[in-house]
Amino acid sequence: MAVPSIRKNKASDSQAFAAHAIGAEIRGSLEFTLRSKTIILNEGDSYSFDAHIPHHGRNRTNEEAVLVWAVSPVVIPKKVEQS
Repeated sequence: MAVPSIRKNKASDSQAFAAHAIGAEIRGSLEFTLRSKTIILNEGDSYSFDAHIPHHGRNRTNEEAVLVWAVSPVVIPKKVEQS
């Protein structure tokens, strides 16, 4: 399980890998794109998707976005930004 934060006005790189991802927005909001569909996750929202579909998140606010997620099987991205 990971508890990452996405700094204000930052985006993550698009990713795709053989796994299933679930998670929840703990604080703030996050623009989340799955393939070509974009949604806004707000505090308390949850999600679940097949991670082989290209996806990325972007914080378009001036506040930190904090989310918790789990991936099965475990996949560790090559590039992970730590705050």
